[in-house]
Amino acid sequence: MNADDNGSAQPVQASIDPRWYRDLVESAPDGMVLIDAEGRIVLVNAQAERLFGYSRHELIGLAVEQLVPDKYRSGHLMRREGFFAEPRAREMGVGVELPGRRKDGTEFPVEISLSPIRTDRGLFVMAAIRNASDRKRANDKFRALLETAPDAIVIIDDKGVIRLVNAQTERLFGYHRDSLIGKPIEVLIPERLRARHIDHRVGYFDTPKVREMGAGQELLGRRKDSSEFPVEISLSPLDTEEGTWATAAVRDVSDRKRERDAATRLAAIVESSNDAILGKDINGRITSWNKAAELMYGYAAEEIIGQPVELLCPPERQGEEMEILERVRRGEQIKHYETERINKSGRRVEMSLTISPIRDAQGRIVGASTIGRDISEYKKAESKFRDLLETAPDAMVIIDTRGRIALVNARAERVFGFSRDEMIGQPIETLIPERLREQHEAHRNRFIGDPRQRPMGTGLDLWARRKDGSEFPVEISLGPLQTSEGSLVTAAVRDITERKAFEQQLADYAESLKRSNRELEQFAYVASHDLRAPLRSLSGFSQLLQKRYGDQLDAQAAEFLSYITQSAEHMQALIDDLLAFSRVSTVDKSMSDVDCEAVLAQVERQLRAQIESRGARITHDPLPRVTGIEHELVQLMQNLVSNGIKFQPGEHPHVHVSAQRLGEFWQFSVRDNGIGLAPEYREKIFLIFQRLHTSEEYEGTGVGLAICKKIVEHHGGNIWVESEPGKGATFFFTLKSI
Repeated sequence: MNADDNGSAQPVQASIDPRWYRDLVESAPDGMVLIDAEGRIVLVNAQAERLFGYSRHELIGLAVEQLVPDKYRSGHLMRREGFFAEPRAREMGVGVELPGRRKDGTEFPVEISLSPIRTDRGLFVMAAIRNASDRKRANDKFRALLETAPDAIVIIDDKGVIRLVNAQTERLFGYHRDSLIGKPIEVLIPERLRARHIDHRVGYFDTPKVREMGAGQELLGRRKDSSEFPVEISLSPLDTEEGTWATAAVRDVSDRKRERDAATRLAAIVESSNDAILGKDINGRITSWNKAAELMYGYAAEEIIGQPVELLCPPERQGEEMEILERVRRGEQIKHYETERINKSGRRVEMSLTISPIRDAQGRIVGASTIGRDISEYKKAESKFRDLLETAPDAMVIIDTRGRIALVNARAERVFGFSRDEMIGQPIETLIPERLREQHEAHRNRFIGDPRQRPMGTGLDLWARRKDGSEFPVEISLGPLQTSEGSLVTAAVRDITERKAFEQQLADYAESLKRSNRELEQFAYVASHDLRAPLRSLSGFSQLLQKRYGDQLDAQAAEFLSYITQSAEHMQALIDDLLAFSRVSTVDKSMSDVDCEAVLAQVERQLRAQIESRGARITHDPLPRVTGIEHELVQLMQNLVSNGIKFQPGEHPHVHVSAQRLGEFWQFSVRDNGIGLAPEYREKIFLIFQRLHTSEEYEGTGVGLAICKKIVEHHGGNIWVESEPGKGATFFFTLKSI
């Protein structure tokens, strides 16, 4: 083999002694097959005969594809032609792995090395063929072992490139193995840790050695979905034909870390608990003791651990702990056991104990844990609570989580007619009418499932049942109550029979008042309508009298006649306004979407004569759409704008309309630059027929603002004014948005 100027291998050009060459080929440990440029076999050795099952006479002259399974022959032919086009040596194990085919048709895995040889007769290729069955079996066993490993196995080369993974790696990291092979190992490491991991990896390959699981640094792995999890890794160097690689066994320690963290948290909780927590063995010897136990009993841990638990019992209760331990040995848990214990100084402490068995890994009971709570203050509070319960003005009924009555007061006895002995232990539904019991039970279960304070008057309107079967309306307030015996519910029950009767009287009165108002409005409408005819006659005849006989009347008579005409016209205006007032809300019209921009434009058209005669200026900000009755809103806006022009004695009245959003309402403002008014008149001006000025000063009847108030209230809003004398006035009113 020679090298060209570029250093690449070139075919050997030689004159070879055939005998020497045959001896060399025959002694080769691999099957040797020499083929010419046509792919024909020209030479084989004995090892090739044994390998393929042919005699050499059968092989000489055949195409080399005779030794390749049928399904691979076309592909092999293309590779052979490519090799002859660019011949170069190829070492054993490099290139495509092919199966060989024996004479009997059986197939077997082979490795092939190729060497181009130039001779006087042309280019030949020598193929050294090795049966790879043993190595493949070894590889298969290795891969099978790899696949059955309980840990994720990742094999990397000295550059940190992943060369092989097992199924557990796919499951652990969420990748398919095809997307991992050829990637740097850091793809399985969180990004923030990758630079540091590269340093560790490079350092490991400098001095590769076995590192057992858990002996190294705890790392974090990164799944395909970017989630992170704690791992432990063992490392082993692996010698290969391509150099030293590393085998990493990766174990997810999330569960172990959670258990360790949980144990740490539990220890912290026990140590920081306000309850005395102690452990004892099956014979009653104290084995553990927390800070709260030290404070409650007065013994330090070092002086009490190993002592019998009876040391904490008063003389008359010495046998109590042995009875408790006997129940624990049977696997029983004892909750809220009320007793007395004695501390180091001899002071007695009222206690509530919860005792639970302690089991070993095999489930055997080896001791007990006791959680002790000092309930001395609770007992005092309980006594005060019972006194307070008895003096409560309402019937007090306390129930447990099963809905059974646990406690009642004297007021409950009087309200329901039962004695407390008749109520204690009974379901609360005993005090509910039969027709409502199923519904009440559902409400009760929901409250117990999610207990929270419910003040009086915010719950359902309920009916209660007395012992004699009579029913009466009640209001109930509910509240959760935590006790040493568990959760309870306190119900304060109030008989509202008298209040219901009073509310009914109020409702009847309100309905009567509504009828009176409707009748009064109807009367005002009819009276105003009926007054119009005589007023028109009075006004008409007065004008006729003045027209026909005016020149015959003296000055005083003419003045009197003028007074009559003016009074009739004023009365006519009053009647018109009164009719307008009575019409507001008397017609049942549904609300609709009203464009306030269009309302103001209509008002400006109707007031054009007044605006032009006074040189008034009407401006506005963008106005919204509201829910209302259009013709009433036109009347509302017309009265306010007209007043703004009228009550400006100067030459340039200015009225500005705007609106701003306040929750579900729009607040409108109509601002003028008129004479204003004193604060004490801000309410009075909205009353009907209330005027602050004479008709000689400012014309009008005193009904316009009363109409405005009635319209706004009919729309569910409010109206008010802000003003100072000489500084104009701003009328505000609210309307619902669409």
